[in-house]
Amino acid sequence: MNIINEREEYMNIINEGEIVINDKTRAGEVAQIMVTAGLYDATEDVPVYENDGTTPKEAGVSIHEVYGNIDTALQEVADKCKEAGIILNGQVCYSGDYYGRYYITDNVVEDLTADEIGVREASNEELIAELKRRGLAVTVQKNQLSESEKSADLPALCAYDIKWDTDGDAKVFNGLPERMFIPKELVDNDVISDYLSDEIGYCHAGFKIGIMFRGSILPYYTNWLDSDTFQMWFGEDILKDREGDSYLIKFEKHLKNNEWVVEIIWDEDLSNIEGICNADDYITANEIWKIERICEKMIQPYSNEVPETDGKGNSVVELGKTYQFASYKWTACELINKGKTLVIQSHGVTHGKWPGFKMEKFGNGNYYADSIDGQDISGYDDKMQSLYDAIKDVEDTSASYGKGLFLISKEKAGFTEWGKSGSGNYWQVLKKAAENARSFGAASYYAWLGTVNGYYAWYVNSDGNVYDSSNQDGDFVVAPAFNLDLSKVEIVGDEIIIKPKNSQKLEIDKMLTISSRHVSADTKDLLDQAADDNEEDPMPPVFEKQGYGWLVACDPDNEETWDNYPADLVQCMKLTRDNGCFWLCLDADGLRVETLEFFD
Repeated sequence: MNIINEREEYMNIINEGEIVINDKTRAGEVAQIMVTAGLYDATEDVPVYENDGTTPKEAGVSIHEVYGNIDTALQEVADKCKEAGIILNGQVCYSGDYYGRYYITDNVVEDLTADEIGVREASNEELIAELKRRGLAVTVQKNQLSESEKSADLPALCAYDIKWDTDGDAKVFNGLPERMFIPKELVDNDVISDYLSDEIGYCHAGFKIGIMFRGSILPYYTNWLDSDTFQMWFGEDILKDREGDSYLIKFEKHLKNNEWVVEIIWDEDLSNIEGICNADDYITANEIWKIERICEKMIQPYSNEVPETDGKGNSVVELGKTYQFASYKWTACELINKGKTLVIQSHGVTHGKWPGFKMEKFGNGNYYADSIDGQDISGYDDKMQSLYDAIKDVEDTSASYGKGLFLISKEKAGFTEWGKSGSGNYWQVLKKAAENARSFGAASYYAWLGTVNGYYAWYVNSDGNVYDSSNQDGDFVVAPAFNLDLSKVEIVGDEIIIKPKNSQKLEIDKMLTISSRHVSADTKDLLDQAADDNEEDPMPPVFEKQGYGWLVACDPDNEETWDNYPADLVQCMKLTRDNGCFWLCLDADGLRVETLEFFD
């Protein structure tokens, strides 16, 4: 129960607000200090959020329905937290017999009236206009900093969660740094990896890279929307504004025009940084300058990002192109690690509940309030596990974003506003996957994303719009992405082929892909039966192509049995053999052949 300050018991005043804590693992300490100061009766009464202690996110406590004058108690909380090394920031509004707001900035508490709030939150333009209205001459001079001054105490890349290898020596391990700042010229993961080992003198088994921003290490993500547009964002589900609403900061570079766009994005809103009156609360001009310099190091000329042919049939990667890989369709969406790694997005693998709801390591049948984008969902079901087992040897496990088979975030799908269309390569694929939901057995024409808004999971609709839904147990398409190590595969035409691990000569059969409309509906029924191991009707070996069609073995040694097969299928099989192929792929999106019958 919230208490009333005895000195103000006859005043009608109610306090509401949010206080952000720099270290989420210490939210419980703050709650106890608030009880000691008299704001609450017991710690269980204190509204605490994001207090699981598992990630380097900020925590918060709420001032909710606390009555009376709390300025003394609030200052006591701020002072005791400062003594304990806990940093508080936030705002608490009070209303009733009089109105105002407490501003808490690095444990300093200010009590401002309504009039003072107006002055505090007015933009530079508004203040200048008011001074001029009063007849005062105003001269504005921006502070011009040197490059070295700009760089001091500004955002920088930082390696954290470093898994040092000390051969089991706990004493040495405990003496090694948990995080290290990265020199400004280094952005490549492989180079950073070498730097960490060379600098400390010990090997490691992995690390994470984040951006140090205002005292916190924040994971960051990058994406190429197209050959001209680079994106980088951070702060998702971590940063909160004065009202306690979550937001992220996104940088977008248009290479053609050499233009930067910086945006603050909330769940259902976004604003260009130039249009925000209190922009410095989110990010300052110097911070923007430094992050742009970091991004410039990440950005490679598009032509230089594409791996060159190795002269052995490996063609140039074409972003936005669809390839066949491990019997599934994938689209090349993004090149990372200076073109060494290709992020491919599947056109769908299976269907069912949101992985954060279904999988044991997340919700395990309960609603899950944390985003799972980039996290491994290979164990979602047998289909997913079988696919990952087939391709895991060619995964780039060093990629900073994405492990195993993973769902992407709503930002990578080009999200701008709730219910509006997305953009980019990932979005194009997920939209198509949603359109083809029935081919996977999904009940709804939606494709899951990996991010949540509270208990609302995001998805791409078949119309291309991006929404969130409380229906985490809905039956949607599950279409994972994968980080492909290009050094371990060959790209021949529209097919991605895993290179053999040794020099053993392997038997490789060619495949002809044509439209599935070259066989009749009756033949399709027989193909389905054959794929289900129904041997009642004579058919060649047939395998289902995951909702898109079938793979048919055209064995030349058994051509005498072909007369027993449907005539339309035999014509397709003969074309396959005539072109030197063993496998016939009947695909819904396959090529129409003029010499073959075409069924409507």
